[in-house]
Amino acid sequence: MLVVSSRCYRCIQRMQEQDKLLQLLKQELAADMQELQKQENPPYHMNFRVMDDRTVNISSSFGATMMSVEQHSRSMVPQIRVGDTILDNFKYNAMGAPADQRGNVRVAYFGIG
Repeated sequence: MLVVSSRCYRCIQRMQEQDKLLQLLKQELAADMQELQKQENPPYHMNFRVMDDRTVNISSSFGATMMSVEQHSRSMVPQIRVGDTILDNFKYNAMGAPADQRGNVRVAYFGIG
Protein backbone atom coordinates (compact mmCIF):
# COMPACT_ATOMS: atom_id res chain seq x y z
CA MET A 1 0.00 0.00 0.00
CA LEU A 2 1.34 3.43 -0.97
CA VAL A 3 0.32 6.44 1.07
CA VAL A 4 1.38 9.89 -0.10
CA SER A 5 0.65 12.78 2.20
CA SER A 6 0.22 16.33 0.99
CA ARG A 7 3.44 17.24 2.83
CA CYS A 8 5.34 14.52 0.93
CA TYR A 9 3.74 15.63 -2.36
CA ARG A 10 4.84 19.23 -1.76
CA CYS A 11 8.37 17.99 -1.01
CA ILE A 12 8.48 16.05 -4.29
CA GLN A 13 7.04 19.02 -6.15
CA ARG A 14 9.76 21.29 -4.70
CA MET A 15 12.47 18.81 -5.67
CA GLN A 16 11.17 18.74 -9.25
CA GLU A 17 11.10 22.53 -9.37
CA GLN A 18 14.75 22.59 -8.29
CA ASP A 19 15.85 19.94 -10.80
CA LYS A 20 17.76 21.97 -13.39
CA LEU A 21 17.73 19.22 -16.01
CA LEU A 22 13.97 18.82 -15.78
CA GLN A 23 13.45 22.57 -16.09
CA LEU A 24 15.78 22.74 -19.09
CA LEU A 25 13.97 19.86 -20.79
CA LYS A 26 10.57 21.47 -20.20
CA GLN A 27 11.76 24.73 -21.76
CA GLU A 28 13.42 23.00 -24.71
CA LEU A 29 10.40 20.80 -25.37
CA ALA A 30 8.01 23.76 -25.33
CA ALA A 31 10.29 25.81 -27.64
CA ASP A 32 10.76 22.90 -30.06
CA MET A 33 7.03 22.19 -30.17
CA GLN A 34 6.27 25.84 -30.86
CA GLU A 35 8.86 26.01 -33.66
CA LEU A 36 7.74 22.74 -35.28
CA GLN A 37 4.10 23.89 -35.34
CA LYS A 38 5.15 26.18 -38.22
CA GLN A 39 5.96 23.17 -40.44
CA GLU A 40 3.69 21.81 -43.17
CA ASN A 41 3.10 18.63 -41.11
CA PRO A 42 3.33 19.75 -37.48
CA PRO A 43 3.70 17.20 -34.69
CA TYR A 44 0.76 16.51 -32.41
CA HIS A 45 2.95 15.07 -29.64
CA MET A 46 6.57 15.32 -28.50
CA ASN A 47 8.45 13.95 -25.53
CA PHE A 48 11.96 13.46 -24.26
CA ARG A 49 13.10 10.45 -22.27
CA VAL A 50 16.31 10.86 -20.30
CA MET A 51 18.04 7.85 -18.82
CA ASP A 52 20.47 8.65 -16.03
CA ASP A 53 22.36 5.51 -14.99
CA ARG A 54 24.86 5.16 -12.17
CA THR A 55 26.64 1.88 -11.56
CA VAL A 56 29.06 0.99 -8.80
CA ASN A 57 31.08 -2.23 -8.96
CA ILE A 58 32.91 -3.22 -5.80
CA SER A 59 35.25 -6.19 -5.51
CA SER A 60 36.44 -7.46 -2.18
CA SER A 61 38.52 -10.29 -0.79
CA PHE A 62 38.36 -11.46 2.82
CA GLY A 63 36.57 -8.27 3.84
CA ALA A 64 38.99 -5.87 2.18
CA THR A 65 37.97 -3.73 -0.77
CA MET A 66 40.12 -4.63 -3.74
CA MET A 67 38.52 -2.40 -6.36
CA SER A 68 35.72 0.12 -6.63
CA VAL A 69 34.59 1.55 -9.97
CA GLU A 70 31.76 4.03 -10.43
CA GLN A 71 30.24 4.74 -13.84
CA HIS A 72 27.72 7.39 -14.85
CA SER A 73 25.98 7.75 -18.17
CA ARG A 74 23.11 9.91 -19.37
CA SER A 75 21.31 9.63 -22.68
CA MET A 76 18.25 11.28 -24.18
CA VAL A 77 15.71 9.84 -26.59
CA PRO A 78 13.44 12.39 -28.31
CA GLN A 79 10.14 11.29 -29.79
CA ILE A 80 8.15 13.36 -32.28
CA ARG A 81 4.77 12.14 -33.53
CA VAL A 82 3.44 13.59 -36.77
CA GLY A 83 -0.09 13.03 -38.01
CA ASP A 84 -2.88 12.50 -35.51
CA THR A 85 -3.94 10.27 -32.64
CA ILE A 86 -6.24 8.09 -34.78
CA LEU A 87 -3.37 6.09 -36.28
CA ASP A 88 -1.11 6.39 -33.24
CA ASN A 89 0.44 3.04 -32.36
CA PHE A 90 2.98 4.35 -29.85
CA LYS A 91 0.82 3.38 -26.89
CA TYR A 92 2.20 -0.12 -27.53
CA ASN A 93 5.81 1.05 -27.86
CA ALA A 94 7.99 1.31 -24.76
CA MET A 95 10.46 3.69 -26.46
CA GLY A 96 13.35 1.28 -25.98
CA ALA A 97 12.88 0.87 -22.23
CA PRO A 98 14.18 -2.46 -20.91
CA ALA A 99 11.71 -5.04 -19.66
CA ASP A 100 11.95 -6.63 -16.23
CA GLN A 101 12.12 -10.39 -15.67
CA ARG A 102 8.36 -10.70 -16.21
CA GLY A 103 8.41 -8.73 -19.44
CA ASN A 104 6.83 -5.61 -17.93
CA VAL A 105 8.14 -2.22 -18.98
CA ARG A 106 7.99 0.81 -16.71
CA VAL A 107 8.07 4.02 -18.71
CA ALA A 108 7.76 7.52 -17.34
CA TYR A 109 8.09 10.35 -19.83
CA PHE A 110 7.52 14.03 -19.98
CA GLY A 111 5.53 15.04 -23.04
CA ILE A 112 3.55 17.79 -24.66
CA GLY A 113 0.67 16.89 -26.86
